[in-house]
Amino acid sequence: MDRIAFVGGDRQVHVIRPDGSDRQQVTWAPGEVTIWGGIGGRSSRAWPTWSPDGQWLSCFQLEGGADQMAQARICVVQVDGVEERVLVEMDGQIPIYMRWNEDSRQLAALVQDEDGLELWTVDRDNLGQQRTVDHGSPLFFAWAPTPPYMMLHVGGSRRPGRLVLRNLGPTGEDVVFDALPGAFSAPVFTDEHLIYATGRGWLSNVCVSDHLGQRPQILASMEGQLSIMPSSDGQQLAIGAGPRTADGGIRRVWLAGMDGTGMRPIIDDACQAFFWVPGRAQIIYARSAADRRRLTWVRQDISTGQQKTLGDFWPSRDQRFVMHFFEQYTHSHPPISSDGRFLVYSGHPAPGSHPDTSPRLWIIDLDDDDPHPRMLAEGAFGVFRPTPTARPTARSGEIDAPTGHP
Repeated sequence: MDRIAFVGGDRQVHVIRPDGSDRQQVTWAPGEVTIWGGIGGRSSRAWPTWSPDGQWLSCFQLEGGADQMAQARICVVQVDGVEERVLVEMDGQIPIYMRWNEDSRQLAALVQDEDGLELWTVDRDNLGQQRTVDHGSPLFFAWAPTPPYMMLHVGGSRRPGRLVLRNLGPTGEDVVFDALPGAFSAPVFTDEHLIYATGRGWLSNVCVSDHLGQRPQILASMEGQLSIMPSSDGQQLAIGAGPRTADGGIRRVWLAGMDGTGMRPIIDDACQAFFWVPGRAQIIYARSAADRRRLTWVRQDISTGQQKTLGDFWPSRDQRFVMHFFEQYTHSHPPISSDGRFLVYSGHPAPGSHPDTSPRLWIIDLDDDDPHPRMLAEGAFGVFRPTPTARPTARSGEIDAPTGHP
């Protein structure tokens, strides 16, 4: 049974199983115990991230409290051990996002400073050093399964932007794509392919290539901002497309084969975010209510089109942030367990239902005949370990291959 890493009510990282068993605290606030039995200082943790091998968790350590941060650090901790390492201390930067590479030895961290966003890499075994990979805004990335590359999406189609396959090795060239990036967030690597978007006027092209950007093909051309998700078996793509709604949602989601054929709409709703259920022909999405505060989980069966409402929730601040950038977070912070059975998320109690409005961690057993939310613990954010990547294939009309530059 998969374990969940979450930030508890004490602002420290814990792990727990979906049935509530085997709870374990893995980070601790520095400082001495006060005479009142509490922990001195206001150190908190944020954004726990599983390493692919499941042996480590990374997190941001925030001094001075999450709302008035004075100092931030990138830390890693052994899940079943006692060792914690401070990889790097930030100098005025605000931490945004982290993701491990495939061998669980490096982290990429997105941070914000006065000049915008920077992307760093830090090494689990090389403390106190960080390497700046790129800077710009917006900035999205994905580690390539083939070292030493990382795919970068910087800027957009209607502002100075670029698509770059960055070579992080000591020698070798970057691959700079000739096309501008489309209105799209995060590139996606599968076991065999790279999926990304290029832009042309008001249209964005859904493209697929090999890991090095060669033999690129267009699968679809669509208007508006794109959100692209390959299914767990690698045979289909779910594509959110069209103008964003007033609350930042996606009005319509399309389904297409990995060869670009059979495209059809599958969701026409006030969708905030959508996620494939691993190993199943199902998508779970969050539908927004008219008041824009409450969300509803809905399970959509791809084959039959049948829908089932799973429950309402009032997302925590961190949960709402994940919803806004779900295309990036789903690959590093999945809300659904690798066997497709459980959905985890953080939300506040229903208004008026409880005097304590602090966020809770909720779990839904998707295998129940009547699935519904069950409170698991106090917590502002929870995440399962990422699932293995899929193995899609692709065929379609070719576009010009990118050129390599030093």
